[in-house]
Amino acid sequence: MNKRGKYIISLALAAMLPLSAFSQAKGEETGTDVQMLSPEESSPALPSLPPQPEQTSKPETTIPGDKTSIPEPAIVENSAPPQKDIISSLSELVALAGNRIPALSRPVSPQEEEKIINEILSSMNSGIKYYSLRPPEAEEKGLNDIQDEKPQIYPPLMIASNKIMYIRIDRPDEESYKELKKESDYDSLIKNPPAGLIIDLRNASGNDIRAALKNLSLFLSENQEAPKTFKTHAAVLIGSKTKGSAEVLAAMLELSCHAIVIGNPSAGTPFKMKQEKLSNGAYVEIPLIPDELRDASPAPLKPAVETEAYPQISYEVLSSKNGAELKDKCISRAADLLISLDALRKKMNK
Repeated sequence: MNKRGKYIISLALAAMLPLSAFSQAKGEETGTDVQMLSPEESSPALPSLPPQPEQTSKPETTIPGDKTSIPEPAIVENSAPPQKDIISSLSELVALAGNRIPALSRPVSPQEEEKIINEILSSMNSGIKYYSLRPPEAEEKGLNDIQDEKPQIYPPLMIASNKIMYIRIDRPDEESYKELKKESDYDSLIKNPPAGLIIDLRNASGNDIRAALKNLSLFLSENQEAPKTFKTHAAVLIGSKTKGSAEVLAAMLELSCHAIVIGNPSAGTPFKMKQEKLSNGAYVEIPLIPDELRDASPAPLKPAVETEAYPQISYEVLSSKNGAELKDKCISRAADLLISLDALRKKMNK
């Protein structure tokens, strides 16, 4: 697993600790201060990524019981320019070719301006939204106004002839974490370990990133308190209704648990948005990305396997009779894939 994946795991496990554990903490091993986000940012308090020491020489790895040393590959710094420099290059290019290409010099309507700029921002996965005119009230609120109505919490369910464990999460919050953690007793109720795990986030939303990371910790093999039945091949189902912290959870499951993401792209609103007015009268919405997740993309999460995410079968129907999962294309596709992977793994281990 790469360094970023290991760090995400540490974040998830750290999220299980009380919030006060970070308020005046010092990094004992690294000597690094543990940063707290200001209340104005409305972001979860999590430990900062410790600075990476400069690689001056190739370290060596010694094989136990052997004097042979294997040099580790040197870390090569990425010398590519940041994406923001592309804008300067684009501006220079347009200025150079503007007089030669009439299309670049013609006036554009506010709608065309908005479309062009948003296409550029989207291609950079910035998560920034540009509005030539003030955005409508509904769009302006975004994830800052998620309804307080508590979604139903569903217990894990065995489907596909008791081969696959199905977990539906509609809000990755403290309540879902507590309920799923209770299911550690579920291990004793299952005669055979499931061939795979389906985590259904197609109807999930939320804005508590810290709670989402606590939910993530339940699926990490490094977490000794996590249910054993949760530590297996996993498929994460997402769609256009997957919003906010649920998108962060899905992305972290893919990164740190090597889960397969199936369905359609998510909403692309994993973080709260802050609105700013530009000098030309236009408005932009900028995602407030916590420093601890600075490498996380604010763009829609794209599935590795695309299939129809909706309609989503109700939990009641899914739990009512055997084979009901066949009515849901996304669940059926995920179950088939996990069963096939399990069969392949067992064949290779013979």
